[in-house]
Amino acid sequence: MLTGRFPVAAMIALEIFIGVVGPLNAEEGLKVSQRAPAFILKTLDGDKVIRSKNVFSEKELTVLIFWDSYCPECLKAVANCQKFHQNPGKLDVSVWSINFDKENLSKVRSFVKGEGITFPILSDPLGVTAGKYKAKAYDFSFFITDKGGIVRYVCYDHPPNVADVIKEKVEGLLRLKVSESAPSFAFKTLDDSKVVQSEKVFSQRKLTVLIFWNSQRKECLDAISECQELYKRLEKLNVGFLSVNFDEVTERAKAFVEEQTLTFPILSDIRGIAPRLYKIPQSHCFSVFIVDEKGVIRYISYESPPNIAEVIETQVAKLRMENEKETQKEHNPAK
Repeated sequence: MLTGRFPVAAMIALEIFIGVVGPLNAEEGLKVSQRAPAFILKTLDGDKVIRSKNVFSEKELTVLIFWDSYCPECLKAVANCQKFHQNPGKLDVSVWSINFDKENLSKVRSFVKGEGITFPILSDPLGVTAGKYKAKAYDFSFFITDKGGIVRYVCYDHPPNVADVIKEKVEGLLRLKVSESAPSFAFKTLDDSKVVQSEKVFSQRKLTVLIFWNSQRKECLDAISECQELYKRLEKLNVGFLSVNFDEVTERAKAFVEEQTLTFPILSDIRGIAPRLYKIPQSHCFSVFIVDEKGVIRYISYESPPNIAEVIETQVAKLRMENEKETQKEHNPAK
């Protein structure tokens, strides 16, 4: 029987919450693209009143966690979330949580202190906000919302590696998407001979291959050296080619370029501005974008496969074919 395992107060709180929320089927949960329900809650210590609109508008994305202290696995998940909160890298994201314990708040505070949790915790003792989000009692849920308060990701679960899952999902949501405008930039060439503006480069060709790379890993150097012959082939097709090296110190990149006799345009971004503009994850040292003459992104790859030149050529051929079809439609509109 449950009474042998849980305090009576805990059972009462659980029953109250289930009465508010009711049984949850997967279909009943919040869905991606819905507006996140609004809330006004006090912090766990009762010192402040927080509005959801202020929570969501703080960063580009917000991770909102729901939990109670009656679930040991949920407590482990909450503690694991602290790892992401402590080290989000350069991701524009904030972490907030809502605890919906009705009683036993001293246990909650003790847990928070013992685990060294520093992200903000709001208190929802009546489970009203948890009910709006369809968060289940005796469980862990988290949501990712954007700055406009729109739900971008939903998880009614507590994976053991929740911090890694959150990081992966946030990185994915913050990445640029095909059909978005390519961010503009202007950098000096690696040899400091001139300044190159991205918009001008894009406008000169129907398609431009744009590569971001650094010299810290061998697979990235292998990929960029493979691009030399690719550059020559693309030139014959009137396809532009531009690369940006984002090493903080350029000596190694310069030595590599000289050793490999690379002749394609290479810009230097020692402050790492471009990776932030193009939402390139910190762990990635080689990324490819294909941009059209209007500055619209047509293809994205954050990886550096061993056959990268072949991959790029395949995508260029596909996009050129799409462009030709569009041109034919313009010249021969359907009657």
